[in-house]
Amino acid sequence: MLCDHKPIRYARQAGLRQAFSLFNFSNSILMDRTGDVRRMIPCIGLVAQAESTHSIIDATQVRENISTRAEIKHWWSICSEGVTPVIDKEDIKFIEIAKSLLPVGNFDENTWKNWTSEIKAITGRKGKTLFMPLRKALTGMEHGPDMSRLLPLLQKINI
Repeated sequence: MLCDHKPIRYARQAGLRQAFSLFNFSNSILMDRTGDVRRMIPCIGLVAQAESTHSIIDATQVRENISTRAEIKHWWSICSEGVTPVIDKEDIKFIEIAKSLLPVGNFDENTWKNWTSEIKAITGRKGKTLFMPLRKALTGMEHGPDMSRLLPLLQKINI
């Protein structure tokens, strides 16, 4: 690891986080020799505070999908603001069922598995026909981080 520092906790952490921007740093500070920012993510202390739980969320969960500052901003936006869902015509009813089964409250690393198991039992869908429409509805994309690690980071779900 590039550094072993832990994010500093401030009394007014919300204000600090709101004012913080990676775009205030030069590229040389954020990148290693390969131009890859992924190794810096733990040192930068990218965290978001889930408003409903006041818990700290670690952005290293999406690190494998981040290699530039623009990608950091993209994933930050997905996690904090949500996306416009991408729902194919044939998946509209399926997503309505999935939405009705989405657990209320805090998500953890087991939420995705439990949620998709329940959806599978009710709809009979499995594999790609189960997972891809959910991923597209939640992230607007067909690819990305492991959904079991990403779902707890999503502070706003727009389905």
